Amino acid sequence: MEITLIGTYSPRKCGIATFTKNLSEAIEINNAANVNIIAMDDEGSDYTYSDKVTVRIDFNINPKNTFNINYYYLKSWRNIAPSNSGAPGGSRQPSSTAMPFFASSYIINNNFNIIIGELNTRFNNKLSNKFQFGYNQLRDFRSSPGGIFPLVDIENGLGASFTSFGYEPFTAFNELGTDTWQLNDIVTLNKGSHTLTFGTQNTYNKFRNGFAPNYYGAYRFANLDSFYNSANNGNANASRYELRYSARKGGEFPFAVHSIVSKTGFRRQDGLRHPLFELPHAGLSLPTYKANRVCGSPA
Repeated sequence: MEITLIGTYSPRKCGIATFTKNLSEAIEINNAANVNIIAMDDEGSDYTYSDKVTVRIDFNINPKNTFNINYYYLKSWRNIAPSNSGAPGGSRQPSSTAMPFFASSYIINNNFNIIIGELNTRFNNKLSNKFQFGYNQLRDFRSSPGGIFPLVDIENGLGASFTSFGYEPFTAFNELGTDTWQLNDIVTLNKGSHTLTFGTQNTYNKFRNGFAPNYYGAYRFANLDSFYNSANNGNANASRYELRYSARKGGEFPFAVHSIVSKTGFRRQDGLRHPLFELPHAGLSLPTYKANRVCGSPA
């Protein structure tokens, strides 16, 4: 027996979506029936969901030293309809004659973890120092609401889309990860009518990027009968087939870009104070760049 549930569904955050998901899982756990989901959404609307955390802690170490540390956390995601790129008739969207499966959509994820610390030291009325350190972890990637399965496009016999299911064609290993470390130290000296600033700013960046269209395979069939004939009888009658795979030892995915870049800068600035006016800082900044490694992983 098969049951079809129509309603809002995860990852959308609402009571009915949670109920639909829990009900479908309960039915399948008890082997009462096979459950099909038709997920509903508001036309033209994309919902972005997120979990956020912000923490700040301040320490007054002593009269001359204060320290603060800040932490920022974000986990956000948004469900997107299947891509139309390469689709039969140029579309995989729902219409009066076509209905894609929910698992052929994809989820855009944007996450970050950021921590920044700052130590302020006042040596005397003329001399002070600001020391900063930080780490940023940014993760932008796609994921699938379904399991790993080749993308299957079934046409309606006239070259237009009838239905699609399987892994969205541009989602597998589609990610950009950025890690940034920073270390800054700024010394400020008040000397007469001048404010002198000396310091160094250092960043170290690491990037990882991947992209592999149709990595888990893609099939296209001219109509539903052609698909059933292939699935049930093993006939190789797909009108189009594509597969990508990694030739690296162990099948490890070959991320296209893996680069590490560092930047170091030194600066000297001078600001002029007057009882009637104050001139902004002017000075010299000397950034230096060093690319430690920029490479493309071989297939």
